[in-house]
This record gives sequence, C-alpha cells and structure tokens, in this order.
Amino acid sequence: MKRLIALLLAAALALSLVACAGDNNSSMSEENSSEDSSNSSSNTETEYKTIQLNETVTTENFDFTLTSVEFAEKSSEITTSYTVEIMDSDKELLRCDYTISYIGKESLSSSPVAMTVLYGDGYTFRDGRQYILSPDGELEETYRYSNNSSTTMFVNFEPLTDDIYTGYGFMEIPEAVKNSTEEPLSILILINGEELLYEIR
Repeated sequence: MKRLIALLLAAALALSLVACAGDNNSSMSEENSSEDSSNSSSNTETEYKTIQLNETVTTENFDFTLTSVEFAEKSSEITTSYTVEIMDSDKELLRCDYTISYIGKESLSSSPVAMTVLYGDGYTFRDGRQYILSPDGELEETYRYSNNSSTTMFVNFEPLTDDIYTGYGFMEIPEAVKNSTEEPLSILILINGEELLYEIR
C-alpha cells in the first residue's frame, strides 16, 4: 500500500513538472513572437512628416517651404539664362520649387536639400539636380545624383540674416510615373537631416 501511494505521488509530481515546463515554454515563445512582430513592424513601417504646399517647416538650421510641384516634360527654365534639360527619351522632369531661410547660430557651409521620388509599391527614383538662387541672383547647383553616384556642392550660410534663398529641384522620372495616375506618387525631401514627405497623389 505504501509503495502504491509513493508511486502515485511520484507520478503526480512528474506530471506537475511537465505542465509547468510547458507553460514556461509557451509564455517564452509568445514573448519572442511578440518581440519579433514588433521588430518587423518597426523595420517595415517608416513614418515621415507629411507637408503641404506653402507650409513652412522648421528644421534645426532652416525654415523650408515647398511652393510648387509640377511636371516639366523634357526641359524647364529656372532663369532667363538657365534651362534644365534631360536627353533621355523615356524620362521627364518633376520640378519642385521651394524657399529656405537659414536660422542657425553659426556660419554653415551646406548642400541643404536632396530629394527622392517614391512611386507605386516601393519604386524609388533618385536621379536629379538641386539648385539654389541666392538673394543677390547667383544660381548654384548644390546637389546632383546620377548613375548611383552623387555630387555635392556647398553654399555658405551666415547667421542673423533675413536672406531668403529660392531652391529648385528637378527629378528625372520615367514617363510611366507621370502617366499612371492611379498609382501613388510622393516626393521625399531630405533637408538638413530631416525627412519630409509631400504626397502628389
């Protein structure tokens, strides 16, 4: 009788240990799966600050205002003496005009703006050029991206001035991007390390 009771107690103890281990494993797997899902969502979802036309956005060193976004076909005039053109028969220009004012407290040599076109389900187009027209009328190309390489030219900005610079961005896009009006199209603007998103459609 004593042996039977001892055997029953040992069996009950073994079953309880197995049940506890199962609970621990399931809770650990639940924690791991929740961590994996949170990591995957944070890796795949990137939120940008969305802006509107004529809305002034303040970054660390600049006030930035996007004033116009339009398709410009193969060429677009910046000033009476300067026209931006592309020769690729399958591409057109997406023109973005903007103004920037320097609000930093120290002298800064910078190429402040770069742009990327976001299209459809994950397509990106980076080929393009950026120009800045200074208040005294001097036009400078500040950034160019072509054939997977970039060229940067710097503009000198001084603190405590009321200077307003006019900027022009020209992005080269396939004709299909312009013509596929059902697909979403946006401009991702990188200014002074901050990313701003303008949704065209």
